[in-house]
Amino acid sequence: MARRTRLSRKLQKRRKSTKPRLIYWKGVYQNTGTPPSPEQRATMANEAESVRRKILKLLDFWSLKNYKGEKVEDRENLTVVVLAPKQKHFKFMQAYTDWKAHGFWQENGKVFDEGNKMFEVQFADTEHEHVGKDLMKLLNAYNNLVVGEKSLYAYTTPIEETTLE
Repeated sequence: MARRTRLSRKLQKRRKSTKPRLIYWKGVYQNTGTPPSPEQRATMANEAESVRRKILKLLDFWSLKNYKGEKVEDRENLTVVVLAPKQKHFKFMQAYTDWKAHGFWQENGKVFDEGNKMFEVQFADTEHEHVGKDLMKLLNAYNNLVVGEKSLYAYTTPIEETTLE
């Protein structure tokens, strides 16, 4: 009897691993149970890479001098908070500070404690915050394509004084 229990547990693990993965891409195969075709995977990968390049371009502190007709000179700090297992999706950022953080929240009478990672990146922004607003749009698109958080938590804060030049 014990052997059957062990075998059935192994089979249960296999069954769990063969469940369809949830693909976070607008309107395509969202939890339909059918895997995307190779062409669709390639399209998704190309879109994700394009979004990554755009994010890196906006975060490039030293080369971004003018954006949407405005001078880029205000220092800002971008903070992104994600679940610890999803930190791998943000390794493409070239320079950031990584913090461990715990998130506590309550829903329907249950208390949740999450292990999170918090990333901070300095960037340059325009007077009317065009770079920061576009970063938020790109981060939401990246979340939909790759990360898959229910709601990505990211924000910017101004840096008034710093020892860094």
